[in-house]
Amino acid sequence: MKKFSNYAVLLIIFSVILFDAYFAYSQETAASDVSLLESRFSTTTPLVGESFKYFLKFDHLKAAAVRPELHFAEHGIEILETQQTPPQEFQGRVIEQYEYTLNAAKPGQLQFSPATLMFTGPRVNPVAAVADPAQLDVSSVVDVQVKTNSPLTIGDPLELSLIVTKRKPVTIAAMPNKLIATQQFPPVAEKTPLPETTAQPATTPTAAPQPAALTFTLDQSQQIAPQQTEQGAVETYRYLLAAQPTQAGEYLIPAFTIAYRGATGMETQQEQPETPIFVLNPNVKNADLKTDYRFLILPAIILSTVLFGVLIGLLYLKYRKPRSKQEMVVEPILPPGEVAHRELAEIEAMQLPIQGEFKQYYFLVSESVRKFLGAEYQFHVLERTTEEILQEIQNRDMPDGVKHEINLLLPEADMVKFAKYVPTVEQAEYAMQQAVRIVDESLAHPRSFGSSIDS
Repeated sequence: MKKFSNYAVLLIIFSVILFDAYFAYSQETAASDVSLLESRFSTTTPLVGESFKYFLKFDHLKAAAVRPELHFAEHGIEILETQQTPPQEFQGRVIEQYEYTLNAAKPGQLQFSPATLMFTGPRVNPVAAVADPAQLDVSSVVDVQVKTNSPLTIGDPLELSLIVTKRKPVTIAAMPNKLIATQQFPPVAEKTPLPETTAQPATTPTAAPQPAALTFTLDQSQQIAPQQTEQGAVETYRYLLAAQPTQAGEYLIPAFTIAYRGATGMETQQEQPETPIFVLNPNVKNADLKTDYRFLILPAIILSTVLFGVLIGLLYLKYRKPRSKQEMVVEPILPPGEVAHRELAEIEAMQLPIQGEFKQYYFLVSESVRKFLGAEYQFHVLERTTEEILQEIQNRDMPDGVKHEINLLLPEADMVKFAKYVPTVEQAEYAMQQAVRIVDESLAHPRSFGSSIDS
């Protein structure tokens, strides 16, 4: 009986543990039903010192306790005011809404999640929901740019101006009346001490070189009208240089402060970073300015790979052997008569006699007739003189009329080409008719070729 009672007690304890675990699991699952309804800023481009809003809205089950955890302080944003709308209940859910008034302390680009919804009380995972990351571009009310013509060489006039951009109506209360740029020297390397046994010669200490300085003074006489741009009103302040630089090197304008007043009359101080000025010596080799070219490595690798691939492809297309025998398309050889007719028609269409181009005209006509005779009667003509051709045709089987036309046309063509003979347009047209008759009558004459063919 006692043993049975012990088993009963163990069973009850085990049941209680299982019930607690089930209850905790059911509560964890139910309470995790949280929805983020709104997370937005009134502007994503706020100005330093200018307040802006952040709106947060979410709902959850009535039984769950949820609180927002904000992430503004770690990004330099101050919460000026927090307003919470009374929670609303709807169908077993609670809707909560918050409005935060913010102020950014410094300019810059920020990207972060504004808020995280957290469960209150013990949870395995206390995070209920996380707002999507937002990007803020915080700008200063007054932007100051130091404008110089650096780098420059000794002898060139050095100019300096301050370009002030006001992104909202403010009044510049104080500008530096004087800016002094001091020459910077590279750090001196420490000398390695000689061993104690080595006798060190006595040396006279040399005085360290005195750094040069450039003094700029605000030009109070010049009034440059402000210009209105998309960023705001732009004012230019010119500075006069007391003496132009005579020593090459790097000069550094230290950080300085300007002050401006807004509509409330409150004065705000704004610090500007230090600015380098480089003066080069044209007579000696200057130290190279350090530039990081590592950003070019990846584009150079990609470009080299593409060019190498194109080169390989071109070489492959040029020297590759065809896998199969390609069909050679050979245009049929036209009969000499058809070739001559085409050539003479093209020459006639050029209308060279009307343009006074008699030499070119007779040259083309005679060459076309020569080629026709050589192809039709099978003898060489291009390397022979007119006299040799006239002798050759006497031994060929051709009509007497053709021989007569050739004896008239070719000598006339030589006179025009070489003897400065200028025919009339009618004579030139008649020469074309002679050439056509030579071709037509040769084709119409039946003949038999001898056994001898010129080589």
